[in-house]
Amino acid sequence: MKFLFVVPRFHTNLCKWVEILKFKDNKVEMAVLIKGQSENYQYLLPTFFPTSKVSKLIIKIFGPGGTNLFRGFPNISKYYNFVKKTNPDIIIVRDITRWLSIITILISVFLKKRIIIYNQIPLYKKFNPIKKKIFSILHLFFRIIFITSIHGNYSKLIKPPKNHYFVNFV
Repeated sequence: MKFLFVVPRFHTNLCKWVEILKFKDNKVEMAVLIKGQSENYQYLLPTFFPTSKVSKLIIKIFGPGGTNLFRGFPNISKYYNFVKKTNPDIIIVRDITRWLSIITILISVFLKKRIIIYNQIPLYKKFNPIKKKIFSILHLFFRIIFITSIHGNYSKLIKPPKNHYFVNFV
């Protein structure tokens, strides 16, 4: 299978995921906006996309919106062509609320690709009903599933949203 990770930067906590996927004979690529100081490119050299002129203007006016260029996104046509050419079976996107993630999800839906949203929301926590419904709608219409590396405090009283799974960092 072919996987495409779309993350703001290649954080070292993804190294083992990439290593294991490649060890199992999968093809893995990664699209990033920035290069961090502690990244390990032993298993994969990501494709770097600088922020677009429009993104730079938005960031200049409104600020980055959070860490790792929350409001950052590349030139959309170049990025779309990259995703199309890469032709992954599964696209793993970091955090559904980042602008890069939203653009990737729209491209993925257009190209009919499977989408996994990787977040750091604890699997076992009390979700408000609206968020649970959003998870269900996204899965129903776009076949999106969610994974998290944070287990949370298990309780028989708390049921994680459907299509939300725990995947441990290794």
